[in-house]
Amino acid sequence: MIRFVFVISKVGKTRLSRYYEAVEDAERTRIRKELELMVSTTRKSPSTAIKEWDQYKLVMRRYASLTIIFCLDFKSNELLALEAIHHFVETLDRYFGSVCELDLICNVSAAYYVLDQLIIDGVVQEGVTNKTSVQRVLAMHNDAK
Repeated sequence: MIRFVFVISKVGKTRLSRYYEAVEDAERTRIRKELELMVSTTRKSPSTAIKEWDQYKLVMRRYASLTIIFCLDFKSNELLALEAIHHFVETLDRYFGSVCELDLICNVSAAYYVLDQLIIDGVVQEGVTNKTSVQRVLAMHNDAK
């Protein structure tokens, strides 16, 4: 199960964050600061990393100037999380047409909408492996605006 998702820029600014469990504000602040520091100080690390952190596993993948982090239980599958991260980025790419950090800053609600279509209550949805079904839902969302 996914505990939380963060998208952090290479300079250490959080662009998206979504928690799938109840976390107090002080703990959220601590988590955000630790992850921002981790991303900003490990720029030369490989583009993919799996690390143990507190009582969780962090699955991180860097795309250009953004690092996407999924925090998992120890029992969760890291490779499925990496696949979900890649699928999230591919969906954002299709939605924005080559996504960049500025797209997330200017269209934060659309980015959250994409994330919420892929992950519900900390579980990656079964149907999201089909990119065309996600695109269809996003197109309907745009038409409703």
